[in-house]
Amino acid sequence: MKSPRTICAALLLVPAMALSAPQASATDPAISKGSADQQKSTGAKETKRRLQDLACGPSSIHHTVRTEETPQSLPVQPADKALIFVIRPTHRGALVQTKLAVDKKWVGVNRVNNYFYFTLEPGPHYFCSQESDTQSLLSMVVEAGKTYYLQQKMAMSADLQLLHEEEGRKGLAKCKLSVFEEKK
Repeated sequence: MKSPRTICAALLLVPAMALSAPQASATDPAISKGSADQQKSTGAKETKRRLQDLACGPSSIHHTVRTEETPQSLPVQPADKALIFVIRPTHRGALVQTKLAVDKKWVGVNRVNNYFYFTLEPGPHYFCSQESDTQSLLSMVVEAGKTYYLQQKMAMSADLQLLHEEEGRKGLAKCKLSVFEEKK
């Protein structure tokens, strides 16, 4: 029996205040509670904007997508790269397409019960899952020779989650391959 593999990913989601200007101390009488909350909100918006700039692809690019109905063999894990599966194992949002960009380049599109995959060089990467006008952002460091499973969830907005290997394999088993291409 194979021993379970552990997904090793360092989530690098930067705290909102880490990318903003230095903050005055909470005991500073010149800083009111309202302005401190306003600074936090501004810092969070700035952090999100910076992550979007690192992750999301151009809004001018659109894709066509179809589902491959016949069973497909899964790729072999390359020893020198990370293998990433992006799954959407649900019927929720049947008419909505969710696309994924990595490091400012669109790499795939899913519909219900679809998946796609790609490989990445080891190191830090920025991910942007987008449906219509909503985005979900994720940063992580990937390792050579490892497989990662990302799930695009549809709730009130797009949500991108890193799954444990067992959960990822179960979700992948429910899906069919998404075939997509850029519209000309």
